[in-house]
Amino acid sequence: MREKGFSAQARSKGFTLIELLVTISILAVLMTIAIISFQNLQKNARDNKRKSDISTIQSALEQYHADQGYYPTTASITFTSSSTISFGSKVYISKMPLPASGTYSYTASNVTGPSVVSCDNTTTRCINYCLYATLENSSNATTPSLSLCSTAPVSAPASTYQVQAP
Repeated sequence: MREKGFSAQARSKGFTLIELLVTISILAVLMTIAIISFQNLQKNARDNKRKSDISTIQSALEQYHADQGYYPTTASITFTSSSTISFGSKVYISKMPLPASGTYSYTASNVTGPSVVSCDNTTTRCINYCLYATLENSSNATTPSLSLCSTAPVSAPASTYQVQAP
């Protein structure tokens, strides 16, 4: 008696619906893992750029301090595309590095004993500073126990990277 439907030879030439669904499911899981890994790599790359920018700013601040004997005031450092760090005709940073997203902030101070005092470089010299960068990946946030930077700016989230004057 003849079997109804396709012959055994015709059935072996293609894939069953179950085989196709299993294959598509495996590919979907692999693609999801790849996309998540790629996004984390991008976040880490942007965070490393932010840390590099902070290092560049820190280097300019140290050059400024070596020349002037004090650091710029908090009000004199802004993070915009036209910002510079300069004194007179000497330029320490001609174009301030900016984050693609997030923020950088700078706070200058004068430490007298255990208290932090604001400074204006006329009556009180700025002898310390703290730089902050907001990171995307909180596991990259290396917020060391910095005596001068014990409190981050009010707007700083938990994923903050900090450096201070040496």
